[in-house]
Amino acid sequence: MFAIALLVLAASFVAFVQPERAWAAPDFYAVLFDDGTLVFQKQQCDIDSVVNYDGSCAGYTSGKAPWLEKANKIKSVRFDESFASIKPQSLAFWFIGCENLQTIDLQNLDASESTSMRSMFSGCKSLTTIEHLDSFDTSSSTYFGSMFRDCSSLTSLDISHFDATHVGVLCFMFAGCTNLETLNMAGEGWRTESLYLMVHVWEDCSSLKSLDLSYLDTSGVHSMAKDFNGCSSLEYLDLSGADTSGVGSLDNMFTGCDKLATVKLGPKFTFNGAAASPQCHLPDGMWKSTATGIVYAAVDVPNNTADTYTRDTGGGGEPAYKQGWKKEDGYWYYYNSDGTLATNVWKKDSKGWCWLGTDGRMVTNQWVEDSKGYCWVDSSGYWVTSTKWLKIDGDWYHITKGYRDDNKWMKDSKGWCYLGPDGKMVTNGWAKDSKGWCWMGADGYWVANKWVKDGDSWYYIKSNHYMAKSEWV
Repeated sequence: MFAIALLVLAASFVAFVQPERAWAAPDFYAVLFDDGTLVFQKQQCDIDSVVNYDGSCAGYTSGKAPWLEKANKIKSVRFDESFASIKPQSLAFWFIGCENLQTIDLQNLDASESTSMRSMFSGCKSLTTIEHLDSFDTSSSTYFGSMFRDCSSLTSLDISHFDATHVGVLCFMFAGCTNLETLNMAGEGWRTESLYLMVHVWEDCSSLKSLDLSYLDTSGVHSMAKDFNGCSSLEYLDLSGADTSGVGSLDNMFTGCDKLATVKLGPKFTFNGAAASPQCHLPDGMWKSTATGIVYAAVDVPNNTADTYTRDTGGGGEPAYKQGWKKEDGYWYYYNSDGTLATNVWKKDSKGWCWLGTDGRMVTNQWVEDSKGYCWVDSSGYWVTSTKWLKIDGDWYHITKGYRDDNKWMKDSKGWCYLGPDGKMVTNGWAKDSKGWCWMGADGYWVANKWVKDGDSWYYIKSNHYMAKSEWV
């Protein structure tokens, strides 16, 4: 019995003693030294004056990397040789907001398995040097958005070797890089077949002078809004590989590109994008086709035409000729691509169709005759293209799909009325059709069973609305 009791007691002891929980060691350490150097390494540093931060390869959300609690103290970053075997799964937000970071050496950083570079250096306003960028492996990354955003001290970047074949987002990648003078993205890795969103990418890169984007594949992109907005020093732009036929928004794409002088477009570049009408146009000026020698106004540069266009500025930064819509002495005029005044023709803007008269002035509040008939142009200068009644100077008219109805019977809820040869609704007068004569009352509707006086003569209108003739009434 004693032996059995000991056995039960031993079993009970084993049942209640749990194994010690395993401690998960950090994937790496980020060590911050007194001089502002941040070193990434595999082991902790045992120097008393340093701060060791536990690091995780899994990645971080914005501002959550532990070493960013001292972001303002970080002046330089390097990766120890021991870090070479570490493979972070994400580099998103690693250095976001490190405003005093000046240099970073990427040697020993293996980014081959990192799926995101989102905001990696965003807000590093003092960053001037990125060493060993030429060996930085981006082959697994799907997100470059805001990667260098507001790196306002960078003057040059060569990322032509980047592998962006899996990247879906480029939004704001270089936005706010105000001192960036040269940017090399001309490489096979920039055939971005997975790309779907790229808004504000180069916005406010106000020192950038030339940009070759000939490798960029935009066939799957939904929006390119404001991509070059504020690139005030940009002179040359190669978009020969861009396919914008499916792009939903191209709004303000070239706004502020006042010095743009040469643009190379491809066979699938359209200023309409996926819309039926233009969403953007090149900066104002006269743009000459290298292939044909034809000179176009900015709004008239053709879609889906592979060509290089050079801008004629007349030597002073202004268009060599007047072009497009111009307001002069309170009136609107339209100048063709060769600088001549458009006359006796329809021209369309974002609001609708306008008629330019014999003197070139935009017509308002009057009838305009074109090859199909008469059209009414309202007080704003736009053709009224709907089907409706119009009351003009006290007289009623009717238009059908923008054209005036003349010599025609019209019926509404009150009855039948007649539109004369000038389109006016006939009132207190005769209207004639194949059946005879009808009298139109003061309200414009035909009458019945009624004597009417026209001049000194009396007439009788029968119940069928036609004048009695050679018969007793």
